[in-house]
Amino acid sequence: MPASFKSGGLSQAAVADIARVVKATMAGEELPETEDRVANPTRPRDMVATGKLPLEVKRQIGMILGGRVRNAESLLDHALFWAAEGVAVFPVSRYLGKTLTPDWHVNACRSKTQIIRWWSEHPQADIAAVPDKSGCFVIVAEGEAGVDTLAEFETKHGNLPATFRYDRGPNRYLWLAGDAVSRRNSIGPGVHTLGQGRFVYMPPSLAPCPNWGDTLANGAIQQQQPEGEP
Repeated sequence: MPASFKSGGLSQAAVADIARVVKATMAGEELPETEDRVANPTRPRDMVATGKLPLEVKRQIGMILGGRVRNAESLLDHALFWAAEGVAVFPVSRYLGKTLTPDWHVNACRSKTQIIRWWSEHPQADIAAVPDKSGCFVIVAEGEAGVDTLAEFETKHGNLPATFRYDRGPNRYLWLAGDAVSRRNSIGPGVHTLGQGRFVYMPPSLAPCPNWGDTLANGAIQQQQPEGEP
């Protein structure tokens, strides 16, 4: 090893590994096999790869598994979770649900970079999603009557093959793969279909649930109404 070489605080084992590589390279020899401390000489010898941790420990410390956020706490993490599930999202104002990006249908996305940029600017923003940009349409059972109608329908015909099924306020939402037109009372009283050109709020958003029956009866998208949904 050249006399001018300085270890820079490396361990003796790491210096020895580097010396072997330098010597072999200068002699034109095939590089010897070494431990990964050569590629990363400052890595402690006893460091254990996180891939070896038990699954329950990974979840507890908040590791992102399979590209998906689990046990999210911040609204950013929730937005990233939904994006990882294939849902195109965009930010809306907390509680009111007013759109915070122009042309929401165009700009809604699953881009991690864009989502982080949005929620860095609006860390308390609620999460809205566009079903038709996510390859889905949504069945919403509105209120107790709608939930009862949906239950009767599924008892008769079997459970709908929902990609996502969740409750927000008094309403129940089912995301189904495919395209659909928006229809009021499509399955029965209080159960509506939300198709192209609509957006919905995603858990754990606090924006209020609109009256979907009235909204669909009116037909137009009212994105600036206090409830914020089309």
